[in-house]
Amino acid sequence: MAGSDFFCEDCGTEFTLKKSLKKHIKRRKGSKCPTKFRKAVQDPVTGKGVYPCAKEDCDMVFNNHTQRTIHQATHYARSASDEATALFCWKCEICHEYFCEKKSMVKHIDKHRDPLFHANKKPQDRPFTLREGKKIYVCQVANCGAEYIHPEHVSRHEFTIHVDVPLCTKLTRRLLTNKNPLLPRHGFIPRSLPPRTLVDTNLEEELDWIFNWIKGHMEYNIDQHDLRCFWVYFGGALGPKYQMGDDLATFIQHNPDQFYPYIGRDACNSLDIHRHHLVGASPLGDAADQDLVVVCLHREPFEGKWEQKTKQMRMFEACAIEIALTDAEFEPSPGIPQYQFLNKHREYLEIAHRSDTKLAELFEKGIAGFRWLCFDKECKGEDCDAFIHPDWSQDLVVDMSRRQNTCENVKMEFPGPVASRNIPRPISKDTFDTEVRKRVQEFREIVEKHDYSHTVYTILTTDDVLFSPTLSAETICRGIIERKDDQDDQGAIPVYTGVNDEECAARNHSYETSSSVYESVQTGRTALQIATQTFSSRNQARKEEALRLLHSFLHMRFSTSGVNFDILNKHMEWRYLSLCSDEEIKLVIRLAWIGIPPVTFGPLPLQHKFLHGHYPIDLSRQVIDGEVKKI
Repeated sequence: MAGSDFFCEDCGTEFTLKKSLKKHIKRRKGSKCPTKFRKAVQDPVTGKGVYPCAKEDCDMVFNNHTQRTIHQATHYARSASDEATALFCWKCEICHEYFCEKKSMVKHIDKHRDPLFHANKKPQDRPFTLREGKKIYVCQVANCGAEYIHPEHVSRHEFTIHVDVPLCTKLTRRLLTNKNPLLPRHGFIPRSLPPRTLVDTNLEEELDWIFNWIKGHMEYNIDQHDLRCFWVYFGGALGPKYQMGDDLATFIQHNPDQFYPYIGRDACNSLDIHRHHLVGASPLGDAADQDLVVVCLHREPFEGKWEQKTKQMRMFEACAIEIALTDAEFEPSPGIPQYQFLNKHREYLEIAHRSDTKLAELFEKGIAGFRWLCFDKECKGEDCDAFIHPDWSQDLVVDMSRRQNTCENVKMEFPGPVASRNIPRPISKDTFDTEVRKRVQEFREIVEKHDYSHTVYTILTTDDVLFSPTLSAETICRGIIERKDDQDDQGAIPVYTGVNDEECAARNHSYETSSSVYESVQTGRTALQIATQTFSSRNQARKEEALRLLHSFLHMRFSTSGVNFDILNKHMEWRYLSLCSDEEIKLVIRLAWIGIPPVTFGPLPLQHKFLHGHYPIDLSRQVIDGEVKKI
């Protein structure tokens, strides 16, 4: 074959090395050749890429590799008799876990030789209790009591949560993947270490050790994000006329005024969309709070490297929203249902890079009238102009009862859809083309005027008992500065780092019940925005945010006298930290290791600040410059 000396006579796969062909043939099972992980094959009927199950006697086919992976996990060998045909047939004799390839099993067995590996008991040796016919495995650490249904899960829990990690511990693969170097519960006691000095003989060794742990854990997180499927989903709320049990397709088809669609995105593997939609922060959250039924009719998958699929996901969502909001401005098109979308804001910047021709195609769809849903349950998508073909045979109702947070006192008007302006739709081709050109020009003018800058901001929340909330922001900050040397003051002031496209921290944290600032304020504290810094792009701002978060998390390891600034953020931005250079990360680690906090009370030498000189934040200078305010 052209370009290759060796090829498989059964499947035609080409190889440049003979040993690669031998390995391919050796892995062959029955009449099937092995398929590359995540690699799609072309469906002979539709021509689209599909993902067939790799087990020889299984004919299941899936639309994406994530669904296939979940399915293939069911093909473990259950006994010695079916090991020859099972997909996962290599068995670890220590813990009885199965693997698809021998090399994976050998790599796994090495973990059993790790002195930190605590799962070297056979599953049947671990004590369990029977509950409703199921085995329940309980964490054996005193005062914990965490319960799991799989023994390997409780073993991982015990290792991750209950095994300490002393400084300069050997960084095994299991430690790098399971333990987060920034979380106290993963191996260190907050404020237990004295800050290091620049002449400390162990300083460089410790800095290299924590850098390697951070890099290893970050790379693991990035790999997980790359494997994870990102989604744009088409959901919505059903009006009060809908009764549970009604046929969903029939109801929406006959009551278009009772369906309020919402287009959103997420980067989790869950098929649910509930956890992002909280009361006061999302129209779907508000709808659920008023006992309206929420549905998810379609999820569009995006796969590949996280940065690339993030761009694709955002652009796809922005295009769909643009079509929906353009269509909503016009009077209904004959024969095409028009829905009141809950999305209210156009995502201009996500499609600003598209050519005028591509933009014109979007506006043409919205101006002409767009058919979103196909209600024919037998339709295969051929010769159908509908954008979405829901699987009406599935249960498409979303269980919104398990949302992370609720706010009982927030009253919102539902549903707040974008109201139609009832503009007459162009009839002639000339007026249609003129309308399209006008909208492309207006779009370019809006984008040209848009400020692409993003702001990184810092918030403190102060105790209302120590600092009266009636005082001004400047007075409260001066009070903090006066207490800086109080050795008896063991209180901590939470500090939060955030980023947005404008200085709108107050707007975000005043109603988002999932916000840690909001939660802190609800405990009797006052929020103060003490610093803002503007960057020319979103990526630059997100990188700065990630570096500041890394510093704040690491600083929690070290003891300080007087006022402590404890991090209020709950999560690390690993993806954007991966865009930072090793030099930037090492500088952050060094600042934390020598005891420099995120907020200081005076100027620092330039070598003890970020290169731009604005962080760590000098609270005294911010007060003098009038940069502090309540939110």
